[in-house]
Amino acid sequence: MKALAAALAALVSAPAAAGDGVQGAGRAAGAVLERAGGARVAGVGEAFTAVAGDVASVAWNHAGLGPRETAGAVTTYEALPFGMRASAVALALPGASGVAGAAVTLLDYGRFDARTAAGDPARSGNLSDVAAALAWAGRAPEWLGGAGWTGATLEGVSEAAGRSWLAASAGVLVPLST
Repeated sequence: MKALAAALAALVSAPAAAGDGVQGAGRAAGAVLERAGGARVAGVGEAFTAVAGDVASVAWNHAGLGPRETAGAVTTYEALPFGMRASAVALALPGASGVAGAAVTLLDYGRFDARTAAGDPARSGNLSDVAAALAWAGRAPEWLGGAGWTGATLEGVSEAAGRSWLAASAGVLVPLST
């Protein structure tokens, strides 16, 4: 029964801004979105959309914030190869009508030195992607049966490659057993 609940939750709610990104020869988009969450997200193989009540739900399944009864925060830092770093912070704050959440994720690609065709130094700097999300979750309305939670997220992403986007999503988390 739990597997069925996990499958249903994965179908009705997806991460906010376009999933795993676009992959292809010479390009990758949305890599910053794969870094949100923390050890628990990684520990379940990123199958996190069916998890309820965890602060990291802000980035993975906004409706999962619904059952949260206390304020909380999660932060992560990863030192990656080649001087790259990833860090994230997520917050959840329950209120009278639901749970508000916010998250920021940064993927820093490290320092680079650009050179001219002749090999002379041209410029140097850092490249990074950033994603920020605002979420809300509350009890499912009666027209959805009143069981479980609904949620919505607004997420913005800015990539070092110059692309930016804004996405909105909504989802439902329905318990199939108690």
